[in-house]
Amino acid sequence: MLWVGVSPDWYPPGLAWAGLNPSRCLFARARNDAEALGLAELALRGRMAAACAGLSRLAAKRLALAAKHGGALGLVLRHAPAVTAQDSTAVLAC
Repeated sequence: MLWVGVSPDWYPPGLAWAGLNPSRCLFARARNDAEALGLAELALRGRMAAACAGLSRLAAKRLALAAKHGGALGLVLRHAPAVTAQDSTAVLAC
């Protein structure tokens, strides 16, 4: 799994508590949101699971299409609750 973000918000003991083995994760710190999106999209197209922090709806759609193309799992993490319906980034790629 690739875990990518602009600010390092990962906590390996917390990942282990959630059932993810931190030794099987790659952690990447992107320079900006666009780079984080590109890295996550590349990983998903290559059949690698990826997680990244909150994105726009368009960016979430791009990741959904990449996950569908690569047959991978993509996770978008939200640090704050959605304020409007436009804040939702929930998608399903089958």
